[in-house]
Amino acid sequence: VSKSNPKEMIAIYVDMTQIITWITFSSAMLISIYSQEIFYSLTGDKKAYIWGRETLTWYALGSSIYVLGTFQYYLQNAFGTLRLYVIGSTLTLLIQAPLIYFITMKYGALGAGQLWFVFSSIWFLGWTLVVHRILIPDFHLKWLIKDILPILIMISLLSSIMGKMIYFDMNVSRIIVTLKTAFAGICFLS
Repeated sequence: VSKSNPKEMIAIYVDMTQIITWITFSSAMLISIYSQEIFYSLTGDKKAYIWGRETLTWYALGSSIYVLGTFQYYLQNAFGTLRLYVIGSTLTLLIQAPLIYFITMKYGALGAGQLWFVFSSIWFLGWTLVVHRILIPDFHLKWLIKDILPILIMISLLSSIMGKMIYFDMNVSRIIVTLKTAFAGICFLS
């Protein structure tokens, strides 16, 4: 498709990144808002859900951004060139592996989660820009502002409203908390 009809390929790329942005960021925001409830549902342990809620939030947000950053690979594949992918993967390994080790040793799981979020954000904003500039010049900023940012803003607003409207009493049974969390997720993703 990319060689015979580049406009159609770009339209598919935009549509797919919008759909995946909606799904992954919605899921990440739900996990972030209800991280304590999710931990409680899984463990039933107050210490675990207090300890793990912030860590889970950072990993969920970082993973959603990481997923968005992987779309530049699909774009490269559509163009039939994976040279930038190999360069990017090598840079990621050389930079992120030592950082994970040092940050985890010094700051534990929470620090690793925050690193994951920061690195994924920088990678998404920086490396995706490089790939877009090489393969689709004059596309990146328009794509971010017109196609991605409105989705992120809308999901953030809806998440904020939902977080304030739906309260979970952690003194009830794990089954009730699990069902309410599942119901909130279904409502939000519908």
